[in-house]
Amino acid sequence: MFLMEKDCILYRVNSDFQIDKLHSITPKRITYDKYDISYMNDQIIKISYKWLDPIKVQDKIISREPKSVFLLYFVQRKILCCFGSSESQIGFVISKLEKKISMHLEKINLFDICRDKFINEDSWGFDLVNIYLLQKKPISFDDYENTQVKKIKINDIGSEELREHLINGEVTSFTYYFNEWKTYFYLDSESVVSFPDVVKEEVVYNVIESLSDIV
Repeated sequence: MFLMEKDCILYRVNSDFQIDKLHSITPKRITYDKYDISYMNDQIIKISYKWLDPIKVQDKIISREPKSVFLLYFVQRKILCCFGSSESQIGFVISKLEKKISMHLEKINLFDICRDKFINEDSWGFDLVNIYLLQKKPISFDDYENTQVKKIKINDIGSEELREHLINGEVTSFTYYFNEWKTYFYLDSESVVSFPDVVKEEVVYNVIESLSDIV
């Protein structure tokens, strides 16, 4: 498996993506970084970016933590897919790309797009398997530990009940099955896509490419 973490977010590139300027995304406080660029073909560019981030205690650097992200850029579609171990790491790299390369990246609201496709009964090659419902909404920050999420199998409920959950905004995440490549993937309400640990690299590429077709 390549450098792939749990989180994956898609962005629309609204300007030229200047690959040759990638070295400039490293901020001054980071003393080491490395990026590798390769071309799967003339339409997909793979970018691996790694850096060491200082860990400070009372303004003193005590160690440096390795961090990394992996990006796929679909040239013709102008879609950038960013993998990272957390949304904050993804956001870090995206903000540097925007600032240093003078490009604008728009996060794609994939969750709403997929939800609306199901509501409108559009056919698109993915089967919805499970939904997760928020049973108790937190009233305050301290109340988050009492938040309850319920997993519901699509086969256990009727289409009208499912539509009601979707329209009422009760769904926090989806589980999909991609028939063509026989794999599951997950999509949460923040439009973060994730995959099973054992999924093959080629399958991930094809799922992301298929998702980019609907945005």
